[in-house]
Amino acid sequence: MPSHVASPPEALLDRVIEDAKAARNLSEEDLAAIAKRRQLAPNKLSLLIDFATKIARAFAPGEEPKGLLEARRKANVSRKALIAKGDIVGSAQLTAALGITRQGLNKSLHARRIFALGLGGEQYYPVFYADPQFDRRKLEKVSQALGDLPGWSKWQFFTTPKVSLGPITPLQALAKGSYEEVLRAAQGFAER
Repeated sequence: MPSHVASPPEALLDRVIEDAKAARNLSEEDLAAIAKRRQLAPNKLSLLIDFATKIARAFAPGEEPKGLLEARRKANVSRKALIAKGDIVGSAQLTAALGITRQGLNKSLHARRIFALGLGGEQYYPVFYADPQFDRRKLEKVSQALGDLPGWSKWQFFTTPKVSLGPITPLQALAKGSYEEVLRAAQGFAER
């Protein structure tokens, strides 16, 4: 723990850092026992520990993770390119394209039928929801199957080839009429 008196948020962060360091030292048997008690799949517990470790490294003095800033910069550049290409749009553009109101968009977001992508303090939406080659209701069902995943994780699901789909993207599979296969892939993706 730092020698200075920490504010409540700093104290919480200090605890996360210390707990993450301790979690890295757990044996496989300890992890299995914790997963069983918490009714977690062992892989989910490993993901949580990996995530906590990354947080600890990111905030520990002098322990900046190698490449983290560069990776973040590259991600922002590629995400901004999505705006420039028109692959993601603002709410006004999406509501106009879908013929719905802002309230309708908010209801769809709340019901997880549509997802938002945060970038630079703004919210963007995948334009594929308005693409006539897709059955919007099926897209919305797949979005719902992805549950509470962050928007960018959902974007990754829709736009990254999946071996289980042949290997094509879920969007390409939906365009070919493989709705059931995409829905199963989404459920599997959400469970990881």
